Amino acid sequence: MEQGVLKCTVVLIFISDAYCASDNCIREFLHAKKHSKFLVVCLTPSGGQTHTGDSGWTGPGPGNEHWWHHATKMSSCKDPDTGKLFSWSALGQFTPIDLRIEHDANEKEAKRVQEDAVLEIVKRIMSRFHRGEHIQHANEQYVHWSKVALLDSFTADNPEQIRREATSIFKKLDADKNGNISKQELLKGIPQLDDKTADLLIAEADADKDGSISFEEFLGMILSYHANRPRKPAPLSNTEEPFVSQREAENNPPRMTHKKLAQGTADTESTAKDDQFTRQPQQQHQQLQPFPPQTAGVPASGCCNVC
Repeated sequence: MEQGVLKCTVVLIFISDAYCASDNCIREFLHAKKHSKFLVVCLTPSGGQTHTGDSGWTGPGPGNEHWWHHATKMSSCKDPDTGKLFSWSALGQFTPIDLRIEHDANEKEAKRVQEDAVLEIVKRIMSRFHRGEHIQHANEQYVHWSKVALLDSFTADNPEQIRREATSIFKKLDADKNGNISKQELLKGIPQLDDKTADLLIAEADADKDGSISFEEFLGMILSYHANRPRKPAPLSNTEEPFVSQREAENNPPRMTHKKLAQGTADTESTAKDDQFTRQPQQQHQQLQPFPPQTAGVPASGCCNVC
């Protein structure tokens, strides 16, 4: 599987609740993340229950900036081969294509949604090819988005509240209580953090260049981030405009929220999975079987959603 993903320019993922709970599907996602692949993520309509969950995506659509948080609630967030925790935050850098339709949609509307979605899938795949060359997705965007997802998870809204929250988290990360957080403590305290993101966080916060993060450096990084909160990275080409149906745009306006650190970090008062994010309202969608896009000859990888 990893070799197949490695040879791809684009990885096409039909994501569902069942996908997030399937060991093989998790492996596919982790391989794509490891090799910094460009993802075309499609939110699938429900076709019934499987042994790993609903065959459709029951979470929010592309109108919600934090749509990918639903994957965390549906998954164990553990690598099936190593048992190490991981984060689904890499999905956040991509705008999903919603294949679902409203329960009251007529046949004409359903057909339009399908046609628009197929065109958007093809458009995004073709955007990764130019004059016969493959456009590789930048690894820096994966690292950047992991950092954004981590810092965006603070729940506080003002400097004093942020200081209190940062103090609590810093104490838990500072295992040897020497007043500094080392890379090893950062990786141990946040198990789903990878080496590259840890290096980026330390390099950004370490003002005195001693290789570790003091509390004031830790707090300064968080305050600076929230004062200049970055938006989602701009599309890499003019053909990568987000696909949002008119009905989705009307019913799901973007919402800004700050959630807690990913599991394994801060709160011991609640379970890791429930502590991470607040469950988003779910909408009922008419059952619709997934349909394969006509992308023959394009090196893409996707999941059949049967596992």
